[in-house]
Amino acid sequence: MQKLGGARSAIAPQHRASGLNFLVTAIMLWNTRYLERAVAALREVEDVPDQLLAHLSPLGWEHVNLTGDYVWGTRAAYRKSSTD
Repeated sequence: MQKLGGARSAIAPQHRASGLNFLVTAIMLWNTRYLERAVAALREVEDVPDQLLAHLSPLGWEHVNLTGDYVWGTRAAYRKSSTD
């Protein structure tokens, strides 16, 4: 039994690393899509040189809450609170 427990504890860090890799990839995808839309909206009202876009990065995540405290409500509750 101890060998099985040892195998589980050796696999756990790999699972955590895979989960973290997935999380970082999801954040980068979200940021990339958001940056695309933000640049498109900005280009509707002013000129945005392509040279400036080379300095953007989807790696920032100051806006992401990683504390594990998430409150998910129903759509009806969200609609009600957003109209108050």
